[in-house]
Amino acid sequence: MTYPMVLRAAGFFLLVSGWAIVPAAFALLRASGPRTGFVLAGVAVELLGFALIVRSHGFIRRKKT
Repeated sequence: MTYPMVLRAAGFFLLVSGWAIVPAAFALLRASGPRTGFVLAGVAVELLGFALIVRSHGFIRRKKT
């Protein structure tokens, strides 16, 4: 696997896992404080995954030119 493909795969994995954290927090936690923390952590993981996907496209674009 090439480096951009690894970045893309990691990015998609982080998007899915970040999304999964949010419903798990709502299902498992009753208090709003910890629930908010887990939701923010899930959003942060999703943003990290999105950044990796965008970065992988930048590597592909630079290689072709």
